[in-house]
Amino acid sequence: MGLSGVKQPEVYASVLSDLNWADLWLQLKHNVVYSDYARYATLHPFVHCIAYGINAGGLKLHKSSYNERASLLARGGQPEKHQNLVAALSTLPDRVQKITGRSVPEKMNHLGMLYALLNTGIERVLIGVSSVEQLQDSFAWEQAIRVHDYQDWYQAIAEVIVQQKEV
Repeated sequence: MGLSGVKQPEVYASVLSDLNWADLWLQLKHNVVYSDYARYATLHPFVHCIAYGINAGGLKLHKSSYNERASLLARGGQPEKHQNLVAALSTLPDRVQKITGRSVPEKMNHLGMLYALLNTGIERVLIGVSSVEQLQDSFAWEQAIRVHDYQDWYQAIAEVIVQQKEV
């Protein structure tokens, strides 16, 4: 079984403790803009976390990537609200060490998957792709994350997020 949309994690944690049940999946939102991971801390001993929303609602790293059918724009999202965060994330390829044979994250999807999968408390991600090409790219990127060490990228992303929250 799995849980999603838990409004009172501490109540569920108490019940799961009473039931001696510690093998559930928990679906939670986790991305560079917003994360429920800490909010569910009382449930962590009882669940395996699976992240969704890793693309931050369709946020793009480059303005030129938005088109009239972009999901964020179609839902009334305002990418300009996150322009400082996106600008900071866009500088990471120049700031993180380039290692031969290791791909550089090129898209918000890449950064989102990396930020979720390298969080030690998150085991899996749910992806929402809208094309076969996106599906293939996501699987290839997930494989790259599993094969190569991207801990330096994870740390750099986490630092950017902290810095942006302080602004």
